[in-house]
Amino acid sequence: MDLLSLGLGALLGGPLGVWICKLGGFFAAKESAASKEALERKVEERTRELRIAYEELKTLERAKDSILSSVSHEMRTPLTSIQSYAEILLEYGEDEPPSTRKEFLRIIKEETERLSRMIHQILDMAKIEAGQVHWEVETFDLAALARDAVRSVRGLTRKKRVFFEVRGGEEGISFCGDRDRLKQVLVNLLSNAFKFSPVDEEVLVELEEKEKGVRIRVSDRGPGFANQEECERIFRRFHQGGESLTSKPEGTGLGLAISKEIVEYHGGKIEASNRPGGGARMTVFLPHYDPLQLRPLDLETLKEANDGLDPRLDSSPERSFWRHSAVGRE
Repeated sequence: MDLLSLGLGALLGGPLGVWICKLGGFFAAKESAASKEALERKVEERTRELRIAYEELKTLERAKDSILSSVSHEMRTPLTSIQSYAEILLEYGEDEPPSTRKEFLRIIKEETERLSRMIHQILDMAKIEAGQVHWEVETFDLAALARDAVRSVRGLTRKKRVFFEVRGGEEGISFCGDRDRLKQVLVNLLSNAFKFSPVDEEVLVELEEKEKGVRIRVSDRGPGFANQEECERIFRRFHQGGESLTSKPEGTGLGLAISKEIVEYHGGKIEASNRPGGGARMTVFLPHYDPLQLRPLDLETLKEANDGLDPRLDSSPERSFWRHSAVGRE
């Protein structure tokens, strides 16, 4: 062993060695403390996320409990009417004049349709949440579809005189999408606009084709929205709105939530705002798609890009079939 080795050993075995050991321990402790702090931050962050998720879950559960109670009441109302008028017709129908019998039958028919709409909305949302919605995509005239939707709701004017007008799209607007589902969206928006419109006012449907898609506006002269929060809240599942700002909530609170799902499936966007001069305005933007250019995409990528869509396309250029394969959104 040479002198250098002996000197170094003596040095390390003395005060310097002790100091080096202490210094190493200090850095090790510091690193351990930093790791511990990082771990604690992660635990706190995860705990906070879980707490938020738990609170959201409790809120959703309360909303579902509330809507189940409300829907049960809403369903009992038409069922009671149907049962009552059917019993009157069976018991006293022969003694009633034809006009009265006809009126009773009209009420039974309307209440049956109302009940059917509620059931369909509940089933629609259940399918969306389960990822079991079947989408049939074809190329069609979107402007003609809008006018067809207006014809579908004109029967409502028997209850209240409201005028419907469609502007734009006179030369037709070629669009690729699920025709029946998009008509469902338009009928729902028109029905809501009618519900909130005063007598002798107009519900206006405006169609405008742009380079990247089509913009549809449905406007009424009703009370409009109190603030931006309400404009966003109406698209939440189970949110209910009454005939006016002071009336009780009615319906399932699923119509606009379903409409939002349908629009977003098509890669579009739906927004609510106040109409200049008073009233509400619902704006839908639907982008153009070429069915031949669509491809099955990675689900995680689609979730980030468009909130969970997974298009599937068959080989037919004229009629294609997509299947929604993502869980419903909030």
